[in-house]
Amino acid sequence: MTSRGTEPLPVAPYSLELLADLHAGVLPRSVSDQLWPIVEADADARRVLAALDAVSARLGDLGADLDAGEPMPPDIAERIDRTLAGAGIPTIGRARSRRRSVRLLGIAAAVLVVIATATSIFVHSSDTSEPDVVAEKPVLTLESSDIDDSVVNSVMAQRDPVQLIDSGDLPDCLQANGIDRSSTVLGAAPVDIDGHAGTMLVLSRSPEAGLTVLAVGSGCGTGDPNPLFRRDLS
Repeated sequence: MTSRGTEPLPVAPYSLELLADLHAGVLPRSVSDQLWPIVEADADARRVLAALDAVSARLGDLGADLDAGEPMPPDIAERIDRTLAGAGIPTIGRARSRRRSVRLLGIAAAVLVVIATATSIFVHSSDTSEPDVVAEKPVLTLESSDIDDSVVNSVMAQRDPVQLIDSGDLPDCLQANGIDRSSTVLGAAPVDIDGHAGTMLVLSRSPEAGLTVLAVGSGCGTGDPNPLFRRDLS
């Protein structure tokens, strides 16, 4: 199937950036009208789109009260305006600027989304060169009472390998905790919670149900949920 132009439409597997742009409505309509039917026919793409719906809903909840919370720092607002201006997008009114900012945040968060399959979540590079000495990544240390949206966002921004996922134990661990084995993982990071080492996961339950923040110990697997922390975000 080809586009109305000279270039063929993308085929599966679809990049996260393409799905994020399609979900955000930033592609030309002539392209998006052709993409939606073929993308929705792909199971992996549907899982990503469902995760994007969940992220968008969460961002919408956080931004529903425009008068609540701290104002956007001037330097951040200026950088967003410069980016929009560079992309040829005019700045028209405060309300529209807010909507664009939310959309940009949604796109940025969407790029972090990784499809969850039965045994593999993150895609790692296959570097066959001589191994380098890599500094050990710092572990996020916190108290369970301090876990808030900023912690969730930090976990979603992590892109480093996580042992629970790499070992293939994640599906069994999720099932042991009463969570669908094929749940989409939006982020994962090693943590130390209340003095216990483990892994924190941000999971998408469904666009309607929201997110689950789950932290488990290193022994999590079949018959051993080993939970350290759980919170469901609607």
